[in-house]
Amino acid sequence: MKRNYARAMCPINRDGVEGAAKPVRKQDVKMNIDFLGNNRDYAVLPFIVAAILAALWRYDPIVAWLDFRGLAPWGAVNALMLTAYAITVMFATHGLVCCYQKELAPLKIQSGQKYLVRCPHIADRAIFAISTSLLYAFMPHGTKASSALHYAGHWFALAIVWDAYFFVVHGAFHANKSLYRFFHKVHHTHKDPNCFSAYFISYGSHLLTEQLFLFGASLFTPSDVLVHSLYFGTVTAHFSHSGYELTKVKLPFTNVAVGSFFPTLPGFGQSAAHHDIHHEKFFNNYALNFTLLDKLIGTEQKGRVPGDQEVREPSVAIFTKHAMSRGDSATDIPSFVELKHASRSEVQLVADMYQKDLDANLLNRVLNMLKDQDKPALMLGTQVTLYEHGLQTATRAHRDGASEEMVVASLLHDVGEMHCPSNHGEIAASILRPFVSPETSWVLEQHEVFQMYYYAHKIGAEDDRHRREHPDLRSSPHWQACADFCEKWDQAAFDPDYDSLPLEFFVPMVRNILSREPFWWKKDHPKRGACGVTGIANGDEQSAAPVAA
Repeated sequence: MKRNYARAMCPINRDGVEGAAKPVRKQDVKMNIDFLGNNRDYAVLPFIVAAILAALWRYDPIVAWLDFRGLAPWGAVNALMLTAYAITVMFATHGLVCCYQKELAPLKIQSGQKYLVRCPHIADRAIFAISTSLLYAFMPHGTKASSALHYAGHWFALAIVWDAYFFVVHGAFHANKSLYRFFHKVHHTHKDPNCFSAYFISYGSHLLTEQLFLFGASLFTPSDVLVHSLYFGTVTAHFSHSGYELTKVKLPFTNVAVGSFFPTLPGFGQSAAHHDIHHEKFFNNYALNFTLLDKLIGTEQKGRVPGDQEVREPSVAIFTKHAMSRGDSATDIPSFVELKHASRSEVQLVADMYQKDLDANLLNRVLNMLKDQDKPALMLGTQVTLYEHGLQTATRAHRDGASEEMVVASLLHDVGEMHCPSNHGEIAASILRPFVSPETSWVLEQHEVFQMYYYAHKIGAEDDRHRREHPDLRSSPHWQACADFCEKWDQAAFDPDYDSLPLEFFVPMVRNILSREPFWWKKDHPKRGACGVTGIANGDEQSAAPVAA
């Protein structure tokens, strides 16, 4: 949780007297098992898959065929060792990057982005994803390569076939919006990946892109080749998602790079930059190990050279480039000075550019309203900043099982506090109204009135305390929802020692809400479709700017 620096520099006790800082409250360090409650795919699907695999190993015809081929289950001990190894490598890679950020800076691919050091919300999902490797206990195992040449041949055959399989499945995720949202959207939450991002995935994606393939491959591939590929692939997965070209790190006392030991296809090797640009730009580079298929299909995109910064295009150049991409003439740049005189193509181009800007920037603009409140001056006589108050309110709502839209409303409910204090709820409500239910927007609108119940009488404004009982408010079907919002979360969110979740945890939720069709809750709303644009039409492609640690 973010602490305010004023308290750190000049500790003040609860009575307002300067003195020794209060001792930190001891807490047990626990893994976030709440993850399973909020992600049913990991709570249910792996157990279903395990039950199916166990049943197959009890089906006599299958067992007889596997026995004939000399195959038996790999076993729980081996699967547990692989799982422990994969988790250890993930944290070791993250630790390496954290400890040597200064030395590794020349190898940072998106050099303008700060590496995310504290990210338990990403690590939680990655740990659970890797833990499903325990299913490999049921993987057929037994045969071994007969010679070094036989081993090498099967290694490259496995790599090439898996690369082709991954290319098709991964490409399908991106080509079909429904598949993308169901299987792959989670993985693209972070445009600047880090060492935990490789397994920041849905279980459905993990099952389709890795586990199904490897169970099939285990029937025809020497077991030592398959197992070694699993162990080696774990390292390359974390390296390719680290945000750094770690394969260029030189080994101690030598001039040999780590990547020299990574087998590849000459002329078609894939670097971390190849996959990094896929996360940053969303499209292209769909293969797993090599660039061969991307080159053949025309979906290869060169990755950044570590340290390079992206040059921002002038606005006229952007309009020209966008017009050309639509097949228009480069001269089709809007020239109207009154909207009523605009041609159809000009209006369409403006609408396209408007939508493009929303896709790229709306999420950050909304979040920046909250981040701008992270200032000691905005503690305003309390022990937390308005920024921390927003995080704490949202965290309490999330932990109480509130809906996603109510959690987002809790996060942003006070972003207008310093712009229009007496009506600040309307600011957050106006921003979110197209994307949330009427109940949630009503709660945002009226919460400052309901909050007076907790403090107005203490400053001699007894009548104001009961303004929430005004007939116009009491008659609303949303009255109780607003009362609960204030009682459970808003008025309770001023504790400087509360373990609030970081802003990064809520970013996917905010993106999801802003990706909704505006005014979805009323088909004939007069503003529905206004401006010919939506919120974030392609919310999948947008990522929030990094949040300062």
